[in-house]
Amino acid sequence: MNTPETKKLFTIAQAANACSVSRSTLLRMEEEDLLKPARHNDGRYRYYDVQNIMEAMQIYSMHRMGLTRSQIRPLIDTPEEIDGVIARLETMRNNLDAAIIELKKRTLEDSSSVTELLQLPETLCYIKPYDLEGGRYDLGQYLQETIEEAIEAGCRFDWDRRPFMRVFREDLAEGVFRPGTYRYYVCIPILRHPKSLQDIVLLKPRRILSVTWHGRVTDLADRTLTLTEDARAMGLKPTGWFHLIQLILNVPNEEIDPQSSVLQLGCIVE
Repeated sequence: MNTPETKKLFTIAQAANACSVSRSTLLRMEEEDLLKPARHNDGRYRYYDVQNIMEAMQIYSMHRMGLTRSQIRPLIDTPEEIDGVIARLETMRNNLDAAIIELKKRTLEDSSSVTELLQLPETLCYIKPYDLEGGRYDLGQYLQETIEEAIEAGCRFDWDRRPFMRVFREDLAEGVFRPGTYRYYVCIPILRHPKSLQDIVLLKPRRILSVTWHGRVTDLADRTLTLTEDARAMGLKPTGWFHLIQLILNVPNEEIDPQSSVLQLGCIVE
């Protein structure tokens, strides 16, 4: 079984490249008290971990939505308290609708869920495989390891798409759970990569039935079986491919309650 390595640190040049922004943009986030490097040696050399880089991407995305520093700051301190931000977003131009929907998902109660039939676009991904026991893994840890490798490889991340894990499970598509070891793929959506890089896959557009909820990865078996039942009830045929996305990207942190994660499970259908 593959196991994650120790957390790595990256230079400001590596972090800026991964985020597709300039060094000055990262420095400005720091000046505005929105981003703090994992390490700042001698007041000059800055080093960033995966959590810093994912936070920088989220901050820049909020800037692009039209949010100001004063509106972004509360989201960083208390990301669950976003009702006021949603109200402001709803007054903005129509092309922010997708962002508003995603923010609303983050206010779900623990017992609530949202089921949607979506059309996912063609996606270029950096992919790393893991052979794991079905349903027993820590998504955050494997996500962190794969992001670290993608940064070191020189990939530029896609701001508009979230990393996810995918697996082919014919048993779950048939409505049963068979214990065993399966090959899971952690996929990091990217815009660009070095030409010599091998671990790149272009995923075709696909239709997916998804359910979004507050919870843990250990809820997956029951959630997956329910999702395939819902698909068949809607006249859709599960293909066997499943995607798991952590909408609120909580990179491993002892202070974060796993129950605070917002997860989206998708069943690719025909």
